[in-house]
Amino acid sequence: MNDERRLSAAGGGQALVDTDDLARVAVPAQRTGHRAAGDPQALSHSDKRLIAVSMMLPVFLGSVDQSVLASALPTIGRDLGEVHNLPWLITAFLIASTALTPLYGKFADIYGRRAAMLIGISIYMIGSLISAASADMLMLIGAAWYKAAAPADSW
Repeated sequence: MNDERRLSAAGGGQALVDTDDLARVAVPAQRTGHRAAGDPQALSHSDKRLIAVSMMLPVFLGSVDQSVLASALPTIGRDLGEVHNLPWLITAFLIASTALTPLYGKFADIYGRRAAMLIGISIYMIGSLISAASADMLMLIGAAWYKAAAPADSW
């Protein structure tokens, strides 16, 4: 009966994989106590903590940016003397974030999550410095667009 199922699953010809062979291979590795390379228990506590902090950093940066921007935007607009251009700032930020998030996802698939996060945090920090040094609303809008292009804001 078991042979018939394997033969029908393989298209009636040859069996692709014998499930009994797989069970025999997996059992000795479990009995010896060796951990596989992808086993989550293979990481030490400090490694797990570093990974957790590394993944929380972009979320923290994005949430701080959103909360500070929402409360400080009217004051920034008054200081620059262009309160009427504040919707352009928000629109530029949202368009860049929406358009580039899927591209960073593809970039992360190709080059890895670590490279995407390091590049995203770098772009975010450069955009934050440009935002802080902005002398007029146009420069601030450009900096907001540049900063929103970082995946750190959207992940």
